[in-house]
Amino acid sequence: MSEPVVSIELVRWAKKAHNTDLEEVIRFLGTVVSTLSSEESWTHGYSAVNARDEEVDPESSDACRWCLTGAITKSWRNDQNDFLLRHRQQTVELLDMQVVERWPESPPTCSVYTSLANFNDSFDYSAVRELLEDTLGALEKESQTRGKLNV
Repeated sequence: MSEPVVSIELVRWAKKAHNTDLEEVIRFLGTVVSTLSSEESWTHGYSAVNARDEEVDPESSDACRWCLTGAITKSWRNDQNDFLLRHRQQTVELLDMQVVERWPESPPTCSVYTSLANFNDSFDYSAVRELLEDTLGALEKESQTRGKLNV
């Protein structure tokens, strides 16, 4: 895997803005990556679909494919730990910053969720996967070299 493109300044921004344990954000983002583990688990146009390509709630047991925001929703709703709810917004903001920085041609919006949904629907699975893997890789690298960030 190539060196993550996510800037450490963004990691520091996320930590400072939310005073969050980096390990928890990594864990949350890891659940999103696991949900979108293959192109067969990804969709666009809807948050989630079932085997018949019908729209379903992202946390439905019938869901078998998710868009980026659907995977984020599924990840925080299905975990029993309350901390994920707090880290969801931080993760969404961090991913949105990466979309704006790395894919400036992505349609602009006023909402980070809409921005990520537009990114998901405007690009292919490989771009979504690249965004997730690079962001997670940069966070893990920062965690290994510095532990919890001191701000």
